[in-house]
Amino acid sequence: MKYVILLFIFVGCTTSEEELQRRNVGEYFTGSGVVQYFLPDLPGWANTVASLGCHREASVRFFDLNKLRQSFGLDYQQGLQFQLSFNIDRALRTSENNQSLTEEERLFYSVSERVQAGIVPFKIPTFKKINLIVIDLALTDDAKASSLKTLLKSSEFLTAYPVFVSLCFSEMKTREFLSKINYAGEYSILPMSVLSPFSKDGQLQSTPMMNLKEFFGNDKNIKLIEPKGIHVNELIGFDQKKVY
Repeated sequence: MKYVILLFIFVGCTTSEEELQRRNVGEYFTGSGVVQYFLPDLPGWANTVASLGCHREASVRFFDLNKLRQSFGLDYQQGLQFQLSFNIDRALRTSENNQSLTEEERLFYSVSERVQAGIVPFKIPTFKKINLIVIDLALTDDAKASSLKTLLKSSEFLTAYPVFVSLCFSEMKTREFLSKINYAGEYSILPMSVLSPFSKDGQLQSTPMMNLKEFFGNDKNIKLIEPKGIHVNELIGFDQKKVY
């Protein structure tokens, strides 16, 4: 009788585990297949930006930009806006980025509708001249922060519209820093989730990058401003370069 009871318990537990596994696998393969547009998550140790030597503040859901653009008829800028919008909303919905695939699927289609309707998270500046400032090291290094503050007060800096780009930190973290140093001028922010491992031609690259001219427009005159002693390889397509 004891053997019968033990066998019943064992079979019951096995069945529950098998059912749970079937549900998890089923969740992955059912639905409309938006997972085809998601690239695999990077492990924590590889979630870095080589040129700046920093780890990203949080994981980024990188998209297969080539497949996304082909499926939805998007240009390069719209594809990056799609990925950016998805990651911004994803971070707002959960601080741990642990949404289920079903939740991510719903978010994907919600973002798709907005982007195709022209509702995007980053508004392209109307100004012809843009100062694109790589701000990451200033957030963690007092000397770089001091140099940045000097730059922001210079007359040369005031001749173009400022866009602060962070390759390692979120928009919220960047805004907090700018508020901390009392920068009150008009500006825009490009956070870490705007880069893509796919080029404007749909070619897979060795690291996430961004073509500035393709994103902002060929009519813009873009000055890339990066920390002294650092060469930011992830940003290409600018007109001039300056250090701070």
